[in-house]
Amino acid sequence: MLRVRWFSAVLVACCAVSCRAAAPTEGLGAELLRLQQKSSDGVIFLNGPDFHKYVGGRSRPYSVIVFSNAEHLLEKPQLHLRDLRSEFGYMAKSYRTDAGTLGKVFFAEIEFEKSKEVFNRLNTKSLPYVFHVAPSFNTEGEGVMRISNDEVMQPQNYQKYPWTAHDMAAFVGETASVKAANIVRPSLVTHWSFPFLVLAVLGAGGVVGLKLYYAPFMKNHGIWAFGILAVYLFSVSGGMHNIIRGVPMQHFDRSTGKFVLFLKTAQSQLGAEGFIMGTLYTASGLCVAALTHGAPLLPKNVQKYAAVLVMLIGSFCYFKIRNIYQWKTGFNPHWYI
Repeated sequence: MLRVRWFSAVLVACCAVSCRAAAPTEGLGAELLRLQQKSSDGVIFLNGPDFHKYVGGRSRPYSVIVFSNAEHLLEKPQLHLRDLRSEFGYMAKSYRTDAGTLGKVFFAEIEFEKSKEVFNRLNTKSLPYVFHVAPSFNTEGEGVMRISNDEVMQPQNYQKYPWTAHDMAAFVGETASVKAANIVRPSLVTHWSFPFLVLAVLGAGGVVGLKLYYAPFMKNHGIWAFGILAVYLFSVSGGMHNIIRGVPMQHFDRSTGKFVLFLKTAQSQLGAEGFIMGTLYTASGLCVAALTHGAPLLPKNVQKYAAVLVMLIGSFCYFKIRNIYQWKTGFNPHWYI
């Protein structure tokens, strides 16, 4: 009977000790959950004491992904720290809304001025520095916390920089073995006011279109003729091709020190060449229209001179087009083509 009582007393003592040891850890996890829910994007800001409180110790029942930041480096465009912090927030928010990952991994941010001692212990030499603190990683002591390279996001492992939220989620999946739900980015389409904005734009567009339809200048044939010529010139000049392919307007020849507008090949052309040829095409067509429809409307004493002038301009444009075509292709077309 005495042995049974002694054994029961030892068992109760062990349970009490284990409960006391587990209580602080479980309490920290609950505190982090509350801080995570209060945060706007699921990222918990930790200063030096907070870092030691929630991340310190020999072990913890959760993983922590830490984003190292520095306010005095935010304006450096080559670092893209603001963009990285936004992407980190998008990724953290997706984990906060996923019930399957809640409490398994937390996302924290430390800032250099408020956590200098932590930066020194991490031996952080440059930013960005995003790393994973595993549940079994021992952070006790005052020496350097040696984070292995596998637990740190390395620039050479990713094709583009700055990293996206999907890149960071892939890093979390590899290191913490926790996959995130779909990452949702804030956009105008997902905003609650988007349907009302669409209705407002459609309504305003309808009112403006109705006003324009009955406007006097919309019945001016000259405006329509100018618009048609502009569309025709843009089309025959290859304007859309230049935009899609990114064709340069001109080329600088280093051997001569001059800009080149025409390429002596039938396989490609520069943007300026296309617009010059398009202008010649348009001018040739306008000369034909002026000769057949414009000249007969003039007084008889000037019809002949106007017709001759238009024919000279049209002939000049035609021979320019013919000569450029022959120069580019080497083909000598007949005069009647």
